Amino acid sequence: MEIKICKINSNYENIAKKHFSKYVDDPHFNSLKNKKRICEFWNTISILEDLLQTEHFLLKHHENGAPYLENSSKHISISHSKNYIAVAIHQTAIGIDLECEKERTLRLSKFFLNEEELRWIRNDDKRCTMMWCAKEAIYKIHQESCFNFQTTIAIFETETNHFVGKVKEKDFYNLTFKNTDDYIFCIATKKQS
Repeated sequence: MEIKICKINSNYENIAKKHFSKYVDDPHFNSLKNKKRICEFWNTISILEDLLQTEHFLLKHHENGAPYLENSSKHISISHSKNYIAVAIHQTAIGIDLECEKERTLRLSKFFLNEEELRWIRNDDKRCTMMWCAKEAIYKIHQESCFNFQTTIAIFETETNHFVGKVKEKDFYNLTFKNTDDYIFCIATKKQS
């Protein structure tokens, strides 16, 4: 598993020049209308080049928006939050989510957390952001429409600071949390039987 988290660099002209011809006709790239999204795209390409140690790759997106590497068996996940970007690459399905800790998440918690999770967060912004990150990371692996975070995904602390996610009573995920500055990120990988 390879992960890289970095501050978004607004100076992306060199990476764009190097890779532009590969993406000039790409529907996802052409759908990017604002400068922030374009900047995030080229920063993602730069991170992928660094992690893959090559410029010979093609980032594509499924119809549901999930990213993948064309002609590669590697799985990827991408997350953006304010000024940071996170990219994870793994041999099996992986999800990553990066969030800035914020009060808004706590205000919305009753819409995405079940009763047990609400008790665990104890009205704490950081704990609530952890739960949101975990559910987002798991969702990025499943990418199913009509996914209800509150009823479909459950997060459990199995022992102190060790978490597992469960989807629809059958799929289990290992969850790893890290903090950087005011950000929390979570990595989800399918738990091996």
